[in-house]
Amino acid sequence: MSEATARDESAMGRLCAAYGIATSYADIWGKRIAVPRENLVALLAEFDVDASTPERIAAAVGDAQSEAWRDALPPVVAISAGAARWSLPLRLPEATARLHWTVTEEGGAKHRGVADASELPESARAEIGGQVFCECRLELPVMLPTGYHNLTIEGLGSETLGVAAPAHCYRPPALANGGRVWGPAVQLYALRSERNWGVGDFGDLARLVENAAEIGAGIIGLNPLHALLLHNPAHASPYSPCSRLQLNVLYLDVEAIEEFRECDKAQRRVRSAGFQARRAPNRAAPPGEDPGGPPGAVENRELRDPPVPRRPPG
Repeated sequence: MSEATARDESAMGRLCAAYGIATSYADIWGKRIAVPRENLVALLAEFDVDASTPERIAAAVGDAQSEAWRDALPPVVAISAGAARWSLPLRLPEATARLHWTVTEEGGAKHRGVADASELPESARAEIGGQVFCECRLELPVMLPTGYHNLTIEGLGSETLGVAAPAHCYRPPALANGGRVWGPAVQLYALRSERNWGVGDFGDLARLVENAAEIGAGIIGLNPLHALLLHNPAHASPYSPCSRLQLNVLYLDVEAIEEFRECDKAQRRVRSAGFQARRAPNRAAPPGEDPGGPPGAVENRELRDPPVPRRPPG
């Protein structure tokens, strides 16, 4: 690689970084893949940045750096909820004197103060358009609760979103002070009962929860229950749902649905000899077998869509 090409690649990398564009990624095997240059150029064009030639890339890098120095406040800062003090970087004209700041909590409470810009610790400086800018750090003695809060500084024309996060994730009371809980991990479709249709359903799950609780369990580990591709039930990967918002209809306890109990036609269908004969292979399948595997899976899905009239609204 020539020196000119290396400079050009470096400039393209800096330009992409300024706009949050990754120039490479790791594939599924861990191999580092470089994003084709034409893709980077196209992505930058979406930001109205012309990166079609080395000269225009160099100019765009200068513009991006100038714009960054003129952004006095960062858009977001992470804060430890409950911390007595926290800080954030500022980029200010060298002549800035006093900073009148206001922190508005998510709940509406306000905190105000004044800082002397000349006394803030400086980490960098740059001259942009004949004006000197300094990068410094402002420390605020404001204890904030968990939530989203806003910081503004008078005269700067922008604001920072402060995200105050707890020190750790939610911990159930049962796990406090070294507490532990136990419970079974189950695949719902593998549950068998005298009443289900060969695939464990939500009625079986409710009974499992009750039985496990009676012997001291405090948790149930459960397989994903989202909707899968019903036209291809054998494709049962939890990473390939039809919808992440809907549940899999295979797990409906149809006979527990109120409308089913009020529909004579649906009840006759379930009690019929033909229905019972079609259900038998599913119930006889090995408990560990996925419902997407047996030939009766699609039939099972259809049985879970009986001709039950919907209740009128209201």
